[in-house]
Amino acid sequence: MYFLNELLKVVTHLDMSSIRLVNFAYFNDYDHRLITAGIDGVFIFNFNYQGKYAPLLAAQIDQEGKYISVKLENKMGLEKMCMWVKGLKVDAKNDIIASWDQGKMCFNHLSGSKTGKLIFQLKDLTSPENAITDVLINLDYRYFHTGTSTGQILVWKYDTSKKQIHNFQGHFKAVTCLMPVKSEPDLLLSAALDSTVRIWSLDKFQQLYMLHLPTNGLSYIRLYQDGQRVLMAEGSRVTTNAVHLILKNYLAVDSSIEEVQVGFDSLEAWRNHRVGFTMSVCSDNSAFIQRVGD
Repeated sequence: MYFLNELLKVVTHLDMSSIRLVNFAYFNDYDHRLITAGIDGVFIFNFNYQGKYAPLLAAQIDQEGKYISVKLENKMGLEKMCMWVKGLKVDAKNDIIASWDQGKMCFNHLSGSKTGKLIFQLKDLTSPENAITDVLINLDYRYFHTGTSTGQILVWKYDTSKKQIHNFQGHFKAVTCLMPVKSEPDLLLSAALDSTVRIWSLDKFQQLYMLHLPTNGLSYIRLYQDGQRVLMAEGSRVTTNAVHLILKNYLAVDSSIEEVQVGFDSLEAWRNHRVGFTMSVCSDNSAFIQRVGD
């Protein structure tokens, strides 16, 4: 395992030969733990960093990592963990680790006195032909969502019943990323290899919006920074772009938007072209105002 500083220079590395073929890794910055998943299962390590300088300062002064020491300690396997892991999703907000293999999905506690303990497990949620590609947990609705290799997004009760609530259909290639929409708990954001990013309503069970990305075929796509940026792999080229979604216009508007105007918070903002808000005027004479950056 290699460690890079803020300048993307390798400063140190660790021998991970004690674990065979790690396919997934997640660093939980809150309690300094590393979660790995692969052939042998899912493991939690305490991450111990020691350095002469603070990390940001070390990137400037100690670019070779001469004064940096990194250790992984107290290896712990998850209770009744999956083997030959096909996917890992760490939900720090809900304190849950979700992992899955060919026929089983496990939910385990991430931290606290129950670290690693099993919450519950489910078997045979989907077929091998419709493999799970990502998971999102929504405890507000007591649901969890699974993206699949065929483009479906399945909604399940977050319990042992294996009860499927809904099947979102729209993507026609593998869904590679599911995430909540920041400050909008009723919305779900998805990205797929069909070069689209879509917004779904969790209470109305319908698609609200689709953003089509101009590509010639993707092999990888992932949203990050709360869905504000997208990382894409297209052939041998990897690109990252900003994603601009005006969400609130699609929450309550059934009529079409006729006009969009911009506004400024002050004369100085107008002179410097710093847009403060947008106003959308609809065909039914309604109007919606949204702060830029919300």
